[in-house]
Amino acid sequence: MTASSVPNKALVTGAGGFIARHLIAALETGGCRVTGVDSRPADQGQRETVCADICDTGAMTDLMVRERPDAVFNLAAVLGRDEGGQALRSCITVNLEGALTVARTAAAAGVKRIVLMGSAEELGEQPGPHDEDMAAQPLSPYGISKAAMTWMALATYRELGAPVVVMRPTTVYGPGQPEALFVSQAVRAAVGGQRFEMSAGTQCRDMVFVSDVVRALVAAATAPDVAGQIINVASGQPRALRDVAARIWELSGTEAELVVGAIDADQAQKADTWGDPSKAERLLSWSAETGIDEGLEATIEAARSA
Repeated sequence: MTASSVPNKALVTGAGGFIARHLIAALETGGCRVTGVDSRPADQGQRETVCADICDTGAMTDLMVRERPDAVFNLAAVLGRDEGGQALRSCITVNLEGALTVARTAAAAGVKRIVLMGSAEELGEQPGPHDEDMAAQPLSPYGISKAAMTWMALATYRELGAPVVVMRPTTVYGPGQPEALFVSQAVRAAVGGQRFEMSAGTQCRDMVFVSDVVRALVAAATAPDVAGQIINVASGQPRALRDVAARIWELSGTEAELVVGAIDADQAQKADTWGDPSKAERLLSWSAETGIDEGLEATIEAARSA
């Protein structure tokens, strides 16, 4: 990315997270001055960040006024996968209330563009390809919180003129993906020569490599006439998880055992993700560029080097 294609100054929440780390690196390479924000202090060797709670209106107001970013990227989120009865509460707190606090304080400080992260999980189990006008039918606590965030963000745009754009990625993968997610688990098992048990894998995922997602986020921060929009970040090419796993096994050359159908998938994880990318192509001049083999090879190599 070049200096002309990135904002001059940006603030990124969830700075220690998977996508945020890739985004910050790309922004800084392009000449952008980045303030990273996270709820936890950075680990040793990680990039220095501001430790702040995105749900704290006073703290976020002070931060926006002090830093005066041109663009804000809210990537702070929790998945809520392993929190039992508390999953929805934690997702609502961070993914809805925190995102809205970021959006409102940024808008009040005069930030030119506020990029919020939605999710394909907002749409639940509906036939694809999913476009941005489909009604939300979330099944998981994460999807519920993201659907509520999207609705409230667009209401904030309509009522207050907040310059928000909601980016809705499908299944993001790549080096540094959280260990709880499928591609990361499968790659670690393949590289480590470990037996890997998975569901029947008939559910499909629209896989988008993390560098392509980063390009879409940066484009959303600088493109004209996208405030108040939901924009899919998708390849438009769904793949069955069993086929993704088989490709990981082939590309890695592992001799580990891959056991398809050994476990049951959670109901919320049985829904397909399949996004229609045409709006991103039209508004952002963006399309996914990284093929599945190229992306998986990069992810496998990163796991071997870790």
